[in-house]
Amino acid sequence: MVKHSTISEAYALLGLEQDSSMEQIRTAYKQLALRMHPDKNQGNAEATAQFQQLSEAYNVLQKHIASPPGSHGHWHDHYSDDEYDDDYDDDGDYYFYDDDDEYEPERMRFFMFFFDEILKGRSGRGYRDSYHRRPRTPETPEEYEARLQRAREEQERAEARRAQQKADRKAFEARMREKERKEAEERQRAKAASKKADTENQRKKAAQTAQAQQQRVQTLRSATFAAARAGDVAKVKKGVWEDEVDPAGGEIKTGCEKFAVTQPDDPEETLLHIAARKGDTELVKWLDAHSADPEEHNSLGLSAFHIALQQGHVPILTHFFESYNPKEDDHNAIYSVPPPKSLLSIALESAEPEIVWMILDRGLASTQDVGNAWTNVTSLEGKQALLRKMGNDGMKYTEVQNLLMRYGEFTPPPTPEVTSQDRTRSSPHSSCKVQAPGGSQTPRRGGSRPRGRVAPNHFKTNTHASQAQSSANATPPMQNGTANISQQSPFNGERGKGRGRGRGRGRGRGRGN
Repeated sequence: MVKHSTISEAYALLGLEQDSSMEQIRTAYKQLALRMHPDKNQGNAEATAQFQQLSEAYNVLQKHIASPPGSHGHWHDHYSDDEYDDDYDDDGDYYFYDDDDEYEPERMRFFMFFFDEILKGRSGRGYRDSYHRRPRTPETPEEYEARLQRAREEQERAEARRAQQKADRKAFEARMREKERKEAEERQRAKAASKKADTENQRKKAAQTAQAQQQRVQTLRSATFAAARAGDVAKVKKGVWEDEVDPAGGEIKTGCEKFAVTQPDDPEETLLHIAARKGDTELVKWLDAHSADPEEHNSLGLSAFHIALQQGHVPILTHFFESYNPKEDDHNAIYSVPPPKSLLSIALESAEPEIVWMILDRGLASTQDVGNAWTNVTSLEGKQALLRKMGNDGMKYTEVQNLLMRYGEFTPPPTPEVTSQDRTRSSPHSSCKVQAPGGSQTPRRGGSRPRGRVAPNHFKTNTHASQAQSSANATPPMQNGTANISQQSPFNGERGKGRGRGRGRGRGRGRGN
């Protein structure tokens, strides 16, 4: 059999007063049922029992509110509340009986008797009313006292149950709140841990992406530099234009050092340096027009102009002179060299008289530079080194010596008198040496003003007027053993091109990789 709560206990279980409306009963039931629902408290037998009790109490109160007064029958008017309570058991519950029980035969006899009474006319409204209006048997004082005592005890038990249920409900709600708090904290910790893990994964992924990008950039850059060294102009242009390789800077890009397969001999050598060293004028112009920086220096402090000057590439030098006026201060970084070197000393390394003339004619060598070059060229060791670079071409050496004498007002000393035996043993160019009284080589200054752009440095010597005149009439450099006719433009009219367009600085830099 299944027990059901009484009306008073149903109100108490829902935490309501007995005069509460149906709306209040429905609201209280929804709140408590939502909190005690088995789906929300899985595995909690106590919560399931509480939910069943709440549902049972709600059904009892719903039927109680929906039933109109007097619907219990006429017998309700004749019996008191105490008598009505006697129909319940000690726990205040009434019972329902299943159909299949031990009293089935008695029921059958009752229904047969009831049917027989109906057939005999002893049933109906009048008969029933007359039966219910029969006087009751008066109860004795002892029975009355016993009934009152039972009612008081039942009321006390009901109050005790209500108090216990209220305490249990409060304790259960406290446990539920604590459980929800712990679950919320656990969810918060899990959420924070998941967020932290996602952040770490994103950081690792970003780092891997950055490393892959750096490796790709360095690989493309190294391939472009290798193509420049191999003379593959098309691949160099493709790397700069399509692969976005920055033509400025050295081969190893900053931050990509560990991805370089091979280390270059000069980490600061740029594509412009390589093109200038190989004498590729077209590539030099193209790189200069695509964000290459002509002011960058290699590890020796030399720019691409210095490399072209050292290698003797006249077209590249002409391009620099036309594009970047050496007389403008904005282009000092292109032409300045670290001491003790000078543009004239670098030009002498090319062993080409035309290169030396380009520096002297544009006034890019000071008087001190010319004096130092004269001392070096006329010394025995310097002369031998220069002749080796010239392939022992005495004509070129003479042209260089004449240029220095012309722009520095130097004159050789009188040719010493020698015997035929000494003339046979002397070298073909021994007459070009200037001998000081002590036997050392010294520069001498003639009496006329210098015809070049170099300011004289007034070397103090005692020379003959004819020697000064020969210095003033010194011939320009010779091409293929033949002197040019015009002294103003001894090299096919190339004098004055250094004044150029002067495009200046401000081109885009830092483009690409």
